[in-house]
Amino acid sequence: MPDDIFEDTYLGDYSDYLPFLKWMEKKFDCSGLCTAANLYLFSDINRGVPDGSCRQEIYDWIQDNFLTYGIIALAFGLFQV
Repeated sequence: MPDDIFEDTYLGDYSDYLPFLKWMEKKFDCSGLCTAANLYLFSDINRGVPDGSCRQEIYDWIQDNFLTYGIIALAFGLFQV
């Protein structure tokens, strides 16, 4: 019950994005999306200072992963025609 009150009061609809932010921080060793944060939000702060913001890391990850899927989808689409 107290967790629900906290989420409703302070987080609202943003609580849906917390698992993504946690995954991003662990995977890319960064903190903050647009602006680099000096502390981790979801990881142990004893890990030191984050490498920077996650913006470029996310951009590179999207380029690497979705470019491959796009090429495969395009190939299958052309094969169907």
